[in-house]
Amino acid sequence: MNNNNNNNNNNNNMVSLSQWIDIHYDDDSKQTLFLNMDRALKYINDHDYMVDDFSPSTIYVLFNDNQYIWFSSISPLPDDFYERDECVKKNIYNSSVLQVKLYYYSKGLGLDLDSYLEKFNSSFLIEHLDDFFQFVPSSDVPYYRGVLQRNAGVYLCEFSLEKGKRDLVSLGKELGESISVEDTATSSLTNDSINEYIYPYLSKQKKDAAFSYFLIIPTIIFFVALVIEIALFIISYFS
Repeated sequence: MNNNNNNNNNNNNMVSLSQWIDIHYDDDSKQTLFLNMDRALKYINDHDYMVDDFSPSTIYVLFNDNQYIWFSSISPLPDDFYERDECVKKNIYNSSVLQVKLYYYSKGLGLDLDSYLEKFNSSFLIEHLDDFFQFVPSSDVPYYRGVLQRNAGVYLCEFSLEKGKRDLVSLGKELGESISVEDTATSSLTNDSINEYIYPYLSKQKKDAAFSYFLIIPTIIFFVALVIEIALFIISYFS
């Protein structure tokens, strides 16, 4: 389905990823954008939805702020557990393919983005992965390699969080200090406050489902207890 949230997003406050990437060439901007894209993706998957289309023309940066990422084409995840897991992994894979391609883009290729993505398709990327990795920040290469070569079902934001924790521990050792990482904030993992604003109906559906579950369980317990009570009465009556 198309996420047409007109209350939150309007044409004056958003640019497509295609437009954004033509303006922001530096790797630092791309790295931050991709991390926030991944946070939005995890938020969507965590709320039982998946992204249907990773074309740059269907992904938007809102309010000229690369924390606000809107995937405009999403649909519910399947009910089957195995299918859900495969769909989530496919989302992570497709997101990584796009990100690695965009790191290489605008390196004097003389192509517009659509022509570039068509010429350097996913099969070409996988066959020449090490060549593309030369343009990816070295700190993120292990992540992309794990996803694209070993089909790892890990989000970039999870990788980044764990890497940050390890860096804190290493820093503590260098300083001779004990730095606890147990309390490292994880709320930023999916940018909850931002993504609740962009995808409000996902949060509502999740809460509605939880509320329905809350109502169903006591009802089931009541009827089971009633059946048991009736059964005991019948047994005692005929004994």
